[in-house]
Amino acid sequence: IVSALGTSAYAAHAIAINAEGISYMPGFAFAVSATTMVGQALGAGRPDVAERAGWQSWKMSATVMGLMGAVLFFFPAMLMRLYVDDPEIIAMGASVLRIMACAQIPMSTAYVFMGALRGAGDTKAVLYVAMASVWLVRFSLAGLFVNVLGWGLQGAWYAMALDWVVRGSVSMARFAGGRWKEMSV
Repeated sequence: IVSALGTSAYAAHAIAINAEGISYMPGFAFAVSATTMVGQALGAGRPDVAERAGWQSWKMSATVMGLMGAVLFFFPAMLMRLYVDDPEIIAMGASVLRIMACAQIPMSTAYVFMGALRGAGDTKAVLYVAMASVWLVRFSLAGLFVNVLGWGLQGAWYAMALDWVVRGSVSMARFAGGRWKEMSV
């Protein structure tokens, strides 16, 4: 979808993904810790500790990724300039980094709660949520926003951000529902 927008848009997209990649590394780390802590607590017969570990991991992850989102939002052009000096590419990349800045907390929510659910053995739910969100939200909306509504590169990134909102919301609701506490691993 993005490659059809032209060379400059594709360059801005690729560079913005690279720049944004730094922001979600803490989310991965907290997801791994949530997976481990939830699994260990359930293995010890302590679902209360597992639940607390999931929520604490999320709070820490959301805080750190929220700060990373602030950097993406307030300094996107500076980040783009680390990679390229073309003003058109910098402007396009900065605009999409601002979009993804707003998705940092939903992204951290998805990472942590999907990790916590994996640690609890609820792996099918994680798979189904991720697949459905990528195909039904990210790809479908990217096609709509870019090809039908003509929103260009920003449209593709709005679709990516909405994908994270859906994944984060559904995985948080699944974790809060607590059915994972009754699964046998």
